[in-house]
Amino acid sequence: MAPREWDAMRIMSRAESIAAFVLLTLLTIPMNSRAAEATYAGGIGEIVEMRCLQCHRQGGVAPMSFMTFADLRRWSRESYTPLDALLKTRAMPPWPADPTVGSFSNAEFIPQSEIDLLLAWIEAGYPRGTGEYAAPEEQLGSWAIGEPDAVFELPEYTVPEVVAAEYKTFEIATDFPQDRFVAAAELRRGNDYAVYAVDAGPLAAFTPGHYSVAYPEGRARRLPKGATLSVSVRYRKDEGVVETDQSAIALRFVDEATVMEVAPMRAEPFTIPAGKAGFEVRSRYVFEADSEVVSLQPILRERGMSVRYQASFPDGSARTLLSIPAWNPMWQYTYWFATPIAVPKGTAITATAIFDNSEANLKNPDPWSDVSVGADGEIFEGRLGYTKR
Repeated sequence: MAPREWDAMRIMSRAESIAAFVLLTLLTIPMNSRAAEATYAGGIGEIVEMRCLQCHRQGGVAPMSFMTFADLRRWSRESYTPLDALLKTRAMPPWPADPTVGSFSNAEFIPQSEIDLLLAWIEAGYPRGTGEYAAPEEQLGSWAIGEPDAVFELPEYTVPEVVAAEYKTFEIATDFPQDRFVAAAELRRGNDYAVYAVDAGPLAAFTPGHYSVAYPEGRARRLPKGATLSVSVRYRKDEGVVETDQSAIALRFVDEATVMEVAPMRAEPFTIPAGKAGFEVRSRYVFEADSEVVSLQPILRERGMSVRYQASFPDGSARTLLSIPAWNPMWQYTYWFATPIAVPKGTAITATAIFDNSEANLKNPDPWSDVSVGADGEIFEGRLGYTKR
């Protein structure tokens, strides 16, 4: 090897060594910093409060509470499903939407930096730490939306003996002397097992895992004076078991707000042949005035596999608004855009769902039969929330 070539290699080797040392130093600092913060008082508690307590609280929809350090540590140690496995697979918190498509204010997708901190805390043995952080105080039975301004109880109801799924509609009189603006709503289920989902008309739809909603600041749903709430409950039960329910809906009002409109997006009736995979269904909504899209809420059942919403603008351009590559009927979110999407008159929103009625779909209760739209079958509908400009 020529001397100049050897000198050049030594120079490169020295440069690479320096670069490696600098990189190692940069990596070591954050790791040490994360290790120092990997205590409940030093960062873990704040992450849990921000990412978990919406569901994991006293009276919440999750089966266990993380309200205190003792609660969190006990569950983390004793659970049959290790907490670190749930974090590494991103099974919790669930966020079905593709994180690379759209930006949503209610996203529950934990940044990798927070997952790393939680994993470091687990590996260290769940230390409490010596900081002053304390979990928020919350009494058993308190409402997630805060103190409500009105609470409406549904009539007590006994679910029929032989039923796989049933829709029961209740008419609830409000008797308000003037229009009210609903800023938040919450369902308190009278029977945690039998009540699967609740549709409270234009105010809110409560779906598995999500029984409260707070609308974006400055926006609200209008409840006309003297209105009657038409509340549809989807019940489910096992044969031979008596299930009764008396659920309640709580509302919190604001004095004034930009009123949100709701456009139903419902596909035409369809039938999926037995054993059929890759069955495509579409629904469409065209705006008749300049507007802003505020939210999207797709609703499918067990045979749903994926959902995608696309906006086609009058100038010929298009934009994907929401993509759910792996549909899970247990996590039916309303997706609230961090910044509303401006849509001029003539814009078409197309929702496309893919269904799998084959044995390959492990969620499929009966892959050997055709399935149609109905209470015991499939569905593809949802709501498009928007405001007029």
